[in-house]
Amino acid sequence: MGRFSADVDAGFPPYDAPWEDSRVIHLQHPSDPVVHWHRDLLFERPDWLREPPGRDVLDEMVWFPFVTFWQVTMDFPFAVEFPVGHGHRYVQESVDAWAAIVQPPDWSPGDTQRRRELVRED
Repeated sequence: MGRFSADVDAGFPPYDAPWEDSRVIHLQHPSDPVVHWHRDLLFERPDWLREPPGRDVLDEMVWFPFVTFWQVTMDFPFAVEFPVGHGHRYVQESVDAWAAIVQPPDWSPGDTQRRRELVRED
């Protein structure tokens, strides 16, 4: 079963369960239109708009038939122009996900931080 994280610094829940199966991590920022796009947005209010908004989603975000589908669709071309850690910009988080999946022997948080610095985008 895959694990989901919108904040890699918080880890990959469930925290107390060992990974015995295939290891898959789904990284998703709350403001990433790519992970939220689905044709059902045309006619149905999605779960992610029934829940409290994510850390980088405006409280004013609401669902309207057709309108929300097209808003999310039109965000696609700009999804990678957000600052790192928002939208569809998964840079440093990829290092954390890789380390959690592979679990290299003797890997330390310092190793993760050094690798995050190597892929850092300014």
